Amino acid sequence: MTKRITIREVALDAGVSITAVSKALNGKSDNISAETIKRIEESAKKLKYIPNSIASSMITKRTNTIGIIVPNITNSFFVQVIKEIEETFRKHKYSLFISDSGDKFENDIYLINNFVNKNVDFLIYVPSREANLLENNKYVNELLHNLPIKYIIFDRELLHNENKFIPIDDIKGGYLATNYLLQNGHRRILVIAGPISSTSSNNRLEGYKKALKDNNIPFNEDLVVYGNYSSHKVRELIDVIFRKDFTGVFALSDTMGYTFIKESYLRGKLVPNDYSIIGYDDLDFSYLAILPLSSISRDKSKIANELVNIVISKIDEKDYIPIPIEPSLTIRDSIRKIK
Repeated sequence: MTKRITIREVALDAGVSITAVSKALNGKSDNISAETIKRIEESAKKLKYIPNSIASSMITKRTNTIGIIVPNITNSFFVQVIKEIEETFRKHKYSLFISDSGDKFENDIYLINNFVNKNVDFLIYVPSREANLLENNKYVNELLHNLPIKYIIFDRELLHNENKFIPIDDIKGGYLATNYLLQNGHRRILVIAGPISSTSSNNRLEGYKKALKDNNIPFNEDLVVYGNYSSHKVRELIDVIFRKDFTGVFALSDTMGYTFIKESYLRGKLVPNDYSIIGYDDLDFSYLAILPLSSISRDKSKIANELVNIVISKIDEKDYIPIPIEPSLTIRDSIRKIK
């Protein structure tokens, strides 16, 4: 077994202090010259130095780790945005630990405590749907308030908690999607929504209602069906959907939108000839589909960059004002203009 090289040996080889090596290799080198940093990095590479994270954390009181809790790691939006987040944190010398709550409140609580026990420097928390139920909401807010680490709520609202980064105005996104269908002549627009308890779904639905109102079209509750952002739930609802009278569809996630397109095809109906549809999230694979789906885009690189900037600023106790990220309309081949 090869002897592990220590930080002291790197410092001796580079002719600097142990503190200087620690700062340079951990990206905290504001007061160290570029020439010295280069010499330290060359010594570390030559000696094949591997940092000892445990020893380093005892000195710096930091582990350079971030924990993130998401409700469903297989959700395509989270897959894509977490990839961007992890890559961005790596540039700042932080490692990202990812946990999936399965959208269950009891798992939220377990994972929050688990990350605290692992001494992460910061927690990013996407609440489960159940977290906004009355007693659950009170419990989790008290838990978060008393955490020994800093945290932020991400992507989904947690009631009675303003420590959050909700990157996109979902009301505006819902308005853009609905208004585009209206501009193309569609007056009876079916909504395939997320769960009733989902704030993001409710906000997108609110945007839908606002667009109808602005175009003097009454809201019809019968044209809203509630899913859970999954393809499985849309398949369960498909017979109910096809008993309704509509020409346009606003699916509140691309996954549900593509499921509708497939189920329509299986029943001899084609998009956009028989139905026009727009989705939400503009997933990366959309342009690869045989029938590319029009969608509301959330710039995942910008979301990741803003989230990381917020987290790093909070860790370093610096002020940072997030840059607003606007939803945008991506037009593809799934919408047909009708008279």
